[in-house]
Amino acid sequence: MRPDASTLRRPFLTALVASLTATALLAIVALLAGEFGDTEARIVLTTASLSVCSLFALPGSVLLDQGRRRPMAALDVGGAAITFVAALVLIWPQWDDPAEASWKTLVVLAAVTGALAQACGVESRRRPDDSSAATRLAITSHGSVAVVAGLVSVAAIAEVDDGDYYRWLAAVAVANVLFVVLQPIARRFAASAIRRRGHRLVCVLSGPPGSLPPKGYRARREAPATIDCEVGGVDFAAAAATAIRELERDGTLVLRVERAEAMR
Repeated sequence: MRPDASTLRRPFLTALVASLTATALLAIVALLAGEFGDTEARIVLTTASLSVCSLFALPGSVLLDQGRRRPMAALDVGGAAITFVAALVLIWPQWDDPAEASWKTLVVLAAVTGALAQACGVESRRRPDDSSAATRLAITSHGSVAVVAGLVSVAAIAEVDDGDYYRWLAAVAVANVLFVVLQPIARRFAASAIRRRGHRLVCVLSGPPGSLPPKGYRARREAPATIDCEVGGVDFAAAAATAIRELERDGTLVLRVERAEAMR
């Protein structure tokens, strides 16, 4: 049996809210008390890390709820958990003497998991009827965020100290954000074009219309009473529903609605 739509994401939302609240309360207490030692800093960083990793895992949990892209979703959730463990290693056992390999590992894990989180978020919003433009933008965003994660990982591992390198990284990151932002816009444009598309219908009535047909509806002079019309809608069902509502406003009963082509 498929789990409820919020079953898998609920733990991450709960952890996110709890960790954000704890981080804020601890920071407030430390500021008001005038003391902010190592212990307080470690606790705040721990709760903050939990918040970030919960955000990383949330898109993957949404995909798992939807039953889509399960391998990608599992990698995202698993990567978030491993990233949190890597952060704990630096915050607690290695606080006084962090190992170089540890912080580099954390950066790489965070970069890769962040890229997976974005990819899961994009996939969770995709629809089977997406336009080709929205599909291309989604695929391009996957590629660009993978490049960003790779560049960040290389910068951390090799300790890159080159301004041009980071300018290229920033440029790719900006392009990636653009690809993500353009997807819902492309989806909206495509939906608007579909809604404007007219469907030619033939509506058979129980009797003559009680008044003049609405504008754009043409009555035939034949029995049974029949109306020709062209109605906009996202699909045939939506157009038929619109036609039925408009024709039955005066009490006329619509017996059936068919495509104009089918009546020929």
